[in-house]
Amino acid sequence: MDETSLKGFERKGFAWTGFPVSKSKSKKVHRSNSKNCLASKFVYIYESSNYFKNARYFTIISKIHKNNNVEITGEYNREKVNLKYQGDVSTGPHPQGMSGGPMYFFSKNQELKDCLDETFRFAGIGIEYRKDNTIIGVPRIKVIELIEKFDMENPLQFTLLPTDEVEQALSET
Repeated sequence: MDETSLKGFERKGFAWTGFPVSKSKSKKVHRSNSKNCLASKFVYIYESSNYFKNARYFTIISKIHKNNNVEITGEYNREKVNLKYQGDVSTGPHPQGMSGGPMYFFSKNQELKDCLDETFRFAGIGIEYRKDNTIIGVPRIKVIELIEKFDMENPLQFTLLPTDEVEQALSET
């Protein structure tokens, strides 16, 4: 979030990525299934990360309508959409469920670079899709302002314990 330069990035557009309800498969889980059984069925484990198999992300690419200290807005028209894997469809996925997903500027030509910081720049957090096709987000500057305000109002407090108390607390867990 510290990177502010948009040199080499698309400045007139942004992307919003999230997990729409329409692209997630909901399944009933029987109570007799063990935790391990559920994990093997629904979670893909890759190195140090875990991914849900039934949640598929979706990315909306939009031109910027507004980007100020209050909001970042764009447009997503669901009619006659070209999807990456399905091609042309009459109606694209509804963004319900994408709220909270990142909005970001991408490198020119949407080219992946060796470093993520050279590929994406945080633009904000998507929060709403309206019936008039408007997508709305909280802009980067407001997100940073809110985090700083939270930190000021709720500072982290640390208590240093003697080594023997730390070892005792760890042995109890």
